[in-house]
Amino acid sequence: MRGKSVSINDHDERIRQWSAAFDAMQSEQRALIAAGRWYSGPADLLSVLGWDHWELAHSAAVAWLLDPRMRHGLGSRLLEKLLTRCFADDPLPDLGSAWCETEVPRGDSRIDVLVHADGLTLVGDRYGDPTAAP
Repeated sequence: MRGKSVSINDHDERIRQWSAAFDAMQSEQRALIAAGRWYSGPADLLSVLGWDHWELAHSAAVAWLLDPRMRHGLGSRLLEKLLTRCFADDPLPDLGSAWCETEVPRGDSRIDVLVHADGLTLVGDRYGDPTAAP
């Protein structure tokens, strides 16, 4: 069975259209990259550092970000956003008193991140690679 015959002019026109469409896609990709909406590579700083399987580093980083006393300058804003997102209908306690712990022993296991505030205890556990480095 033979395919449909295509003239040289039709062939050249198809190549021109394909090239124009490809150029348009490349232009759109460059615009998305410039706008920060095209992603590749690692999704977090610890992966960039090669520590993506090191659970203790993740726990320490999360606790640091959630603790309003730390030097990141975020205050309680990140913790407030997290709690509002998770518990939208509940009133928030005073988060200025919040503080965090990591690797808190609990029976035969441990809590990765524990956040304390007036009337609030938030438990965070990172489930990851069971072969993670200690």
